[in-house]
Amino acid sequence: MIHSAMFHHFHNKSHPMGQGSLNESNLTDMLDWLRKRHRLISASDFKKRFESGTLSSDSICLSFDDALKCQYDIAVPNLEEYNLNAVLA
Repeated sequence: MIHSAMFHHFHNKSHPMGQGSLNESNLTDMLDWLRKRHRLISASDFKKRFESGTLSSDSICLSFDDALKCQYDIAVPNLEEYNLNAVLA
């Protein structure tokens, strides 16, 4: 089974809050929650393991829908702290 967690909109002082948007603290909490329940790996590692047939069923990568500026401004610095990259779709 292959898993991915998709995110869309983020908000802060520069980006408006919208329905379902997350702030940086929400994202940190979500990443911590995912790490406790899954093997959170970078998108590049996920691709490599999938292609080699070594992807475990508990592995999960992150994806960001629409490649929005708020994702780059808010999520990317957070991902760097976790040493992760993600799929931008």
